Amino acid sequence: MILNLGSGKRPIEGAVNLDWNADNPGVTIACNIEEGICFRDNYFSDVVAFHVLEHVHNLHKMLREIHRVCKNGAIIKIAAPHYTNPQFYDDPSHVRPLSENTIPWVCSEENSDCAMTGKFKLISNAVIGIAWSREKPTCVVAEMEVIKGGENEDNTGINVHNGNAAS
Repeated sequence: MILNLGSGKRPIEGAVNLDWNADNPGVTIACNIEEGICFRDNYFSDVVAFHVLEHVHNLHKMLREIHRVCKNGAIIKIAAPHYTNPQFYDDPSHVRPLSENTIPWVCSEENSDCAMTGKFKLISNAVIGIAWSREKPTCVVAEMEVIKGGENEDNTGINVHNGNAAS
């Protein structure tokens, strides 16, 4: 099952199109994702998060929720405005741009906040320009894989020992 997180006016046929606005076309379920993703653990095999993460106030919490509702090996596809894109600042609902380093950091061993985000493996990461921008960076696009399991890990992929979380 595919989750189209923050589907907005871009529903994906055959996916669960989740958005805060039930009036948007094709929305399957309306919920405030800032409060959590309203699905059980290990439900989705893939997540599309196109132009939604820049609207989220707590990125760590959102990544943790994405991790929670995904099966091990799920693929997360992300697109968000690059911090140098001046149009990012035109939309008052935008709270965070991404850089070319954001998603690689989330997936890195150096991510000391792994306990906050869950564990991911970077598949691809790029900064792209759109024709109207004269090829200036406008968008970060990335793919990452959800990592769960292991005898000393809970279903979030976080290493636990004697009830204490450790990254």
